[in-house]
Parts: sequence; C-alpha cells; structure tokens
Amino acid sequence: MPFKKYLSIPFLLALALLLPNKAALAQSTGSSTTTVPPGTPGPVAIQLNQYGLTSLQVGGREWLGRRSGNTLVGDFFVATWRGNNSSSNYESRLTAQLNGTTTSQTYPWGSATCTYTTTYNTLNYDISVTNTDPTPFSKLQLILGDVMFPNAVTPKGWDDTDPPNADNYSAPAVLIGDYGTGILGLVNDDVNTPEVTQFSSKYWGGYPLRVTTEKPIPSGATVTFHVSLRWAAEGSTKQQIAPELWAAFQATRVQELNWKDRRPIGSIFLATVQRNYPTNPRGWYNDPTINVFTAAGQASFKSRIMTTAAQVVAELKSMNAQGCIVWDLEGEQYPQGLVTFIGDPTLLPTFAPEMDPIADGFFSTIKNAGFRVGVCLRCQHLVPFSQGGYVQEEYPDNQSIFNALDQRITYAQQRWGCTLFYIDTNGGVNGVYDVSIFQQLQEKHPDVLLIPEEKYDAYFAYTAPYYELRPMGTSAGTSGTPASAVAITPGAFSVINVVDGDYVNRRNELLAAVTRGDILLYRTWYASPEFAAVKSIYQQATANGGPVAQGDVFSVHAGQDTVLDVLTNDFDQIVGRTPLQIISYTQPTSGSVYTQNGSLHYVAPLTPPASGLNSFTFKYTISDSVKTSTAPVTVNVGQ
Repeated sequence: MPFKKYLSIPFLLALALLLPNKAALAQSTGSSTTTVPPGTPGPVAIQLNQYGLTSLQVGGREWLGRRSGNTLVGDFFVATWRGNNSSSNYESRLTAQLNGTTTSQTYPWGSATCTYTTTYNTLNYDISVTNTDPTPFSKLQLILGDVMFPNAVTPKGWDDTDPPNADNYSAPAVLIGDYGTGILGLVNDDVNTPEVTQFSSKYWGGYPLRVTTEKPIPSGATVTFHVSLRWAAEGSTKQQIAPELWAAFQATRVQELNWKDRRPIGSIFLATVQRNYPTNPRGWYNDPTINVFTAAGQASFKSRIMTTAAQVVAELKSMNAQGCIVWDLEGEQYPQGLVTFIGDPTLLPTFAPEMDPIADGFFSTIKNAGFRVGVCLRCQHLVPFSQGGYVQEEYPDNQSIFNALDQRITYAQQRWGCTLFYIDTNGGVNGVYDVSIFQQLQEKHPDVLLIPEEKYDAYFAYTAPYYELRPMGTSAGTSGTPASAVAITPGAFSVINVVDGDYVNRRNELLAAVTRGDILLYRTWYASPEFAAVKSIYQQATANGGPVAQGDVFSVHAGQDTVLDVLTNDFDQIVGRTPLQIISYTQPTSGSVYTQNGSLHYVAPLTPPASGLNSFTFKYTISDSVKTSTAPVTVNVGQ
C-alpha cells in the first residue's frame, strides 16, 4: 500500500555526520547533444568523487544544496531497516571508490553502486543494492543529495515543510518543481514499482532527494533502482517531462470496465442512523411509530416498503435513469463511524429480519420495470463491540477483502439481480485498498458497476469512483472526473453525487461531465430538490446525443498483429440505438490498421522507424447508425 515517510531534522543532522565530503578523484562527465524543446535548461554537467556528486551544474549554475560551512551536498548513501521499521540502521560506509562515473560502496550489511549519466537536460541515477546480511531488509532508503532551486526560491505551490512525494500507485512518480524560469522534475523511472520518491523538507536551503521502499529485501538479494532529474521549459507538464513513463503506466492500466449506460442513478436511504426507537431499532423511515415486532406492524411496514418501490419506479421513469442503489438495506441501527452501513446483504436475515422477506418483492418491482438495482457493500466485517452492538473490523489482507466482496456481490446478484454496487470505506489504516482487489472483482463480475468511495487514479480502469459535488473539508466539491485520471485512463468516468451540492451555479461543469460520460447520482425515493436540475442537465446533454468515442492507449509487441478493443470505453448517449460499430480509421506513420469481423487490428512494425520513435497514433470513427464520433488511439510498440 502507499506509504508516506518524512525525515526529521534530527535525523538529517545525524546523517550529515555519516556523510564525509572529501574532495578526491574529482571527475567531470560530458553532456550528450540531444534535440530538446526551446527553452529547456541545460546542458547538465557533473563532477564526482568516491562518495557521489561534488557538483551538479545546469547551464553553468550550481544546483546542489549547501549545508554547514557552505558545503555542497551530493553524496550517495543507503540506509536500511531490519525488523521493526520504526528504527533504522544508519551504518557508515566501510569503503567507497570511484570507477568512471560509478561510486561503489560497501557497508556492514552489504554493498551499493550508483552510476551517474547525463544528457543535455537529464541526470540519471542507476543504482544497485546487495544485501549480504543474514537478516532481510524490511525497508531501504536511498539518499541522493540535496538540490537548491535558483536564488533559493520555493517552487510554486510548495510547502517547504511538506514538499511533493509520490509512490507510483495513482500515477507515475514525476514530481515537479516550478521555479519560475523552468521546471525540475524528480522522476522515479521504475514506473510500476511502489516506491516513495520525494523532495524532503527544506534543510539548509536545499531539498534532500529520497527514494524509499518497504518491500522486503531478502538476504543475498540484489535490487535495482532508476531515478532521474529532468529539467524542462517553464510550463511543461508531467506528461511532457516523462512521456515514456506515462505510456508505460497506461499500458499496465488498460481500461477493462465496459459500461455503456451513462444515464443517472438514483440513491435510496430507507432509514436514519441510531434513532433508538424501541419498536423500530433500525430507524426505518425515521418513524417511531413503526413496529417491526408484531404481525400487524410487519404487514404495515411491508406495505410502506412496496409503496416506496412503486414511487421509485415512477421517479426513475420520469428521470430516464438506469437504476438505483439502496444504501441501507440492513437499516441503520448502529452509530455513525462504528458501523452505520452494514454493507453485507448476506447478513440481512440476522440484522434486519423484518426486511428479509420484503426485499425480494421490493427489488423485483423495480427490476421488472426495466431498471437496474444495487446495494451498498463494505470492505470490512462486523464483530461485537465491547460497549454493546457491533463495529466494522478490517480484514487482514487483500485476498480476504476480495473474498468478502466477491461473496457479497455474488449473493446480491443471485438473489436480486443486482448490478450496481457502491463500495463504502474501501480504505483502512494503511490507506486506500490496493487496486488489484477491484481488478479481480471486475474481471470476475464484468457485468457489474463498482462505485468505490475511496480511490486513486489507477482505480478508473476497473471502476467508476464516487465523488460528491458538495464541499468536503478543504475541497470545493468535485463536478467531474479529475484530469489526472483521464491522463492515465482516457475513458475514465465517475459517479458524481449532486445531493447538497451547488448544482445550480455549477450546472455548466456538470453538463460537461455528463457529456463526457460521467454519471450523476441523485435521491430517487421522493421528489428531491435536485431532481429537476439533474433531469434538465441530461436533457440538454443528450438533445443532439449520439456515440462518444474515447481515446485509447495500447502496448503491443513488435511485428505482431494485435486486436485493439477500442470500443470498451465508448458509449452512446442515447440508449437503445444500434450497437456501436467502427466505420473508418486512419493509418499511423508506422505499422498498419485494418478491421476484421468488426474488430480493429494493428500490425506493428518489426523494427522502429529511423526516427527512433516507438509510439504511433491514428484515429477511428464509430457510428450508431444515426451519428458518429472520432477518437485517437496511441500504440506503444515494444520488443
């Protein structure tokens, strides 16, 4: 899971004592001439001794940070942990020597090397660490030296006590420092390896560079790391600074979610939390007169539930929605924060026995009217609470979480035909749950829509994450899928809950989101105030509706003929038209495209063209027999 670790000032003071800075074996490496965009800072020039960098200049300006005594800080150092990660073994080097542009170092626990290479605007660190200690490393940290921005400025948008860090989970670890006349990118080139890469807190005018992994390193093992500093012109984006890493990241996160219906979804809440009504402990309808313990009371409750089902059908028809989700099918007997939504339909007979015999009729009424149905699921399980009642407890590992969600999805599918699932609290003490859980769920249940509460950008390949339009904490509320998610998964879409949000003044934002493919969530068990606004937005978005083709990114092998499933993330704003078909396409500058039996094929070149490029783009057009839409496809060709 993602982890964030920051270095304390006392640690840095202690570490400084372990990092000798002897001027010996100084050597300068030349910079190769590379075609770069106008305004790119450079050239990069370095000097080394046996411990690492003694100078890092870009365009003649020194970039290494300085500490006590005006000493430049560019030493390479490795710190290791064994067992408990709360205490580290900062052991001094035993030896260090320089061979060409490689510093080779030995430690009591093993050895490490760092090779420095440069291009016009890049400094590469190629690192190898070998553990010869009998004990495995539980954590390892690379110290790469300090950088100081021109005139000691703080980059735009930075907090000196908490500079940027990333871990390759939600996006490639490309950290940007915008210093006003250019950009410095700290890049973890091991794009699919979960390592924290960070600018540490400002110290003596510089920002220490760190890479940390908590992946265990066994005795006798050797691990490698690849990091780079990349200078770019002012205004450059992360994608422009490291395009090859974004392509590699996208290639491992090809969108598998295939959900064509983007009409709105209604939410249903049947209870109110912890009202403690003696005869209505689950808080149904927030009504103290309901009695779920008598035959007459149960009959009255059933009648009320079925009346709600009929009203929901009418509301869904009026909205032209795709379906609805019941958040609290098990009631809301327990306190907010401890349980609230039980999220386990298999427990319905135990925790809401009055609802169990009614639920079948409730869902069938809605489903038989032509709408999808769904429920809320939790990623935890109930255990007795010491003060009475129950509390949700974390599962011990990813496999247990998958097993629980899989069981609950299967139960709800088989009993009620559910295909819509809001996933509540999919995060614990270690952060948001690993995306692999949801990849496995989507692959096993391709006919369902998973809507997780917590998310990072990789989730969009398999789910439609949940957002709220209303302000939350420091957030002004979300009106559409974040651009960062679309940059990784071009067909990414979200479910936006507009309840209690400013859907009047943010109408244009919501209209753009719906037009792109996002789904709006509204309350559908009564005449909610947002109903008219949501209906109007969809009417405008689909007034001239038709197919929406979304961009795609694929990775293929050289010389192979590969089927590109470009239709997976495309959809039609008008439900019920002819299924989408590919009607035309352009040809890329290398390789060739053709269709066969409705599928789009790309034949990759055996060797890259003279330009050296291995990424090629073409366009395709789809039709629903009424209208058309065109989108780009990027193909990355590897060996």
